[in-house]
Amino acid sequence: PENILIDVLSFLNVRELIRAGRVCKKWKRLVKDQRLWRNVDLTSWKGVTSRILWLLVRQYLGCGLRCLRLRGLLLSARGGTFLSESWLKSLSAKCPRLGKLYLLHTDLRSLPSFQVLPPTLVVLELCGCELPRDFFSKTPSSHAEASGAAPQQRTKQKRKGAGHPLRIAIERLVLNNVPSFTDQHLQSLTSWDSLRGLVLRDTFRLTANGLR
Repeated sequence: PENILIDVLSFLNVRELIRAGRVCKKWKRLVKDQRLWRNVDLTSWKGVTSRILWLLVRQYLGCGLRCLRLRGLLLSARGGTFLSESWLKSLSAKCPRLGKLYLLHTDLRSLPSFQVLPPTLVVLELCGCELPRDFFSKTPSSHAEASGAAPQQRTKQKRKGAGHPLRIAIERLVLNNVPSFTDQHLQSLTSWDSLRGLVLRDTFRLTANGLR
């Protein structure tokens, strides 16, 4: 019975699941069952690249996904961009029930702010990650402004976002060994109305003034 096969497949990790889908057409169909993609942990798969992430979001991840754990390339010799805005946008569209995101050793400095993350997130955990200065701000400096775009263009961008207050659903934020987290980041978090829990470990750049 297919239910028993799905139970057996549930013991496989993501890499093994993808390989199992190559056995036959039936297994290929079963491997895409969303019951197998409810909690996805990619932290043990050290060879994950942006190409693999696109494969997952296009063929496997869907409405069943609740928790996603990723390991970035911050400590990898290859380096390079791991998470892109376009991939995160696709993830948000394909996985409307994603509630928890865990990022390990991920360089987030190529992203403008947390606003590009899935809006359904309730729990966000960052471990050993690098953050841009305005990552937690509701009104981060735009790329156009940072690159010296014309004032008229910056004004249009500001007007475009005006009148639409951002709703932040994140209730729990965990930062573990994030040395780039500063007083400015902490100040930005005071505007998160839904935030109920904040865990800070090894955030060395925080000062006593920032904690007051």
